[in-house]
Amino acid sequence: MPRTGFVEPILHADHPHDSDSVVQREAEVVALAALSSAEGVILAPAKLELAPGVRVHVDGFHPGPPAVIAEVFARQGALKGGQRHKLMSDAFKLASVKAGIPGARVMLVLTSEVAKAGLCIGWRAAALKALGIEVRVVALPPELAERVVAAQKRQRMVNAGTAPVGNDEDEG
Repeated sequence: MPRTGFVEPILHADHPHDSDSVVQREAEVVALAALSSAEGVILAPAKLELAPGVRVHVDGFHPGPPAVIAEVFARQGALKGGQRHKLMSDAFKLASVKAGIPGARVMLVLTSEVAKAGLCIGWRAAALKALGIEVRVVALPPELAERVVAAQKRQRMVNAGTAPVGNDEDEG
């Protein structure tokens, strides 16, 4: 259990992000179910309390023992710079949760080996290892993977009056 003992199940996201995609959320549910099966536990979305009045949402939680906590990111192919930053933010969240749950296993779950390869290099790989965060890949069914790729092609992050945001090569 979390240090404060508070776990609140989440049945749906309250406010999806503007760049979110129904297809990608569907893929994340499928990936979480596959991870649950592979780990032999039931992982479900939850809000965990880090400190009094401070809660974080996680994509998958199993109270254990050992507790298993997962954040899922459905991306087919190479990561864009902002996506690497989002995943490292998720890793920081997982490390914070892990600090309050001794012995917990924490995982970033991706749906593409190419995405994992783009994340697990340089300082990011060293940081993930130092924080004890497992990076797992769960393959999506081919039809769903194709739908995710199609959704990614439709989603072009553009700031008003500027060109599309490119790939951030910050590896420093």
